[in-house]
Amino acid sequence: MKKPFASFLTLSRTAIVGMLLLSASALFGQENLKLLNVQETTQGFGVYPCGDRHEAMVQFVTHEPFGLTFESTHESQTQLNVTVDSIAGKKTYSIVFVTQEPGRDFSNRRLTIRVPGFQDYRMPLPLKDKQLFEYTVSDPYSVLRSPFFDYLEKAQASFNNSEYQKAKDNYELCRYCPEYLNDTANILQHIQLCDSMLIWYNQAIEADHFFRYHEAVNAYNKLLVYDGNEKLRQSMYAAQRNFDRDCEAVLNMGEKELSAGNLERSRQMFEQVIENGCTRYAKQANENLEVVRKASLRRDSHSRTLLFEYGLTNEMLGFTYGNFYQNKANGWYSTFLINKDFFNQFDSHIEGSYDPVTQKFVYKEKMKKDEESGELYPEKMQYEACFMTGPSWHIWVPIYIHAGIGYHYGAFDKFDPEKFNSTVNETGEDLLKELTSKQMFHGPAVEGGLVLKYFRFALKFTYRYTYWVNKGDYKDFCADNTGAFQIGAGFCW
Repeated sequence: MKKPFASFLTLSRTAIVGMLLLSASALFGQENLKLLNVQETTQGFGVYPCGDRHEAMVQFVTHEPFGLTFESTHESQTQLNVTVDSIAGKKTYSIVFVTQEPGRDFSNRRLTIRVPGFQDYRMPLPLKDKQLFEYTVSDPYSVLRSPFFDYLEKAQASFNNSEYQKAKDNYELCRYCPEYLNDTANILQHIQLCDSMLIWYNQAIEADHFFRYHEAVNAYNKLLVYDGNEKLRQSMYAAQRNFDRDCEAVLNMGEKELSAGNLERSRQMFEQVIENGCTRYAKQANENLEVVRKASLRRDSHSRTLLFEYGLTNEMLGFTYGNFYQNKANGWYSTFLINKDFFNQFDSHIEGSYDPVTQKFVYKEKMKKDEESGELYPEKMQYEACFMTGPSWHIWVPIYIHAGIGYHYGAFDKFDPEKFNSTVNETGEDLLKELTSKQMFHGPAVEGGLVLKYFRFALKFTYRYTYWVNKGDYKDFCADNTGAFQIGAGFCW
């Protein structure tokens, strides 16, 4: 029969082992971050003498080797008034808090205690004036230390220091401890994560070494998901800066090639910017690709066309400029026409003679008479100008049609009897002074026709119709000058 003292020892050992197993289960359930033990140890009624100030004090005492840091919901790091006293391994952190302030409510203040390797400990602090509270902070597992926990802490510390091989080695040592049976899946998961981190880290270093900065950035980003080490973050930023510089260099080279007219070379560089994942320069590269596409379209289809126009039923001359695309449904064109005497109208005079007997002016050229008004007029406009613009449509390989609207101006010289007078010279001879007036017409015009384009040459056939808005006494004349045919010939590039 066992002695009572032996039974007590056996029970104590069983309890200790049970406590260890329970502690291990709770520990690994939180990704290897231990729980802090924070207990209030205020002696009596804590009073903080602060005179008339609205303040309170909270003290945190610890005998552990680690240090404490704090974060408040109502104070910034620079506003936290923290003093630290250390005597014989005991550290006391004293923090003074403001309890009252106009326009602010401190009743929902929360304080977070942070210790490396431990979960953040958050506690409410609804403080009142002159209160003093003391809390003792400790590691609940320090007296239950076993090789399993030592390996686990070393693994976590190595992982946080980006020493993934050393972390993996310590996780492997955990597998030889009895506590491993209670947390097998978690340990294996961490070993697999260490393997992945080693692969990503080597990929990042290799890509960085061979100037493949985009691959390096991706690898560093994978690492930073599980390891927030500042050195890794700075390496990622450096790789990103180098990547952006490379993207900008390729974009600039593409723009230089575009300016030089090397469309295919510039297109390849702009596409490379997009394929490389240069998100910062992707918009500009896409815009440049659109410029390259339009330039290639013009170059390959020789869409830009210049034609010299000639009137078949009048004496108008001019030119047409437009885009006649082979690979697009429609384009635009503009036409400007004048006749050869257009600019002479400002310094012109009527040709003919005045018969004082009949008091009629005899025109030099043959004139027609309007049947309704009896007014005389020439066969065609003496001065004429026209501007037309509109779309064109590609019908078949060499054939385009076009239609436009515009403005048509016309005029001719006539004898104005109201402005006719005579003068007497020094010899007394009576001289006739002939004054010329302009009969002007204007109105909207429409036109349509056909364009034939082959390689670098083009022909244009057009019929134009004008709606004269001020016919006056010359309805027959306007009717004779409403429609006109013209032809154009030119080249494309």
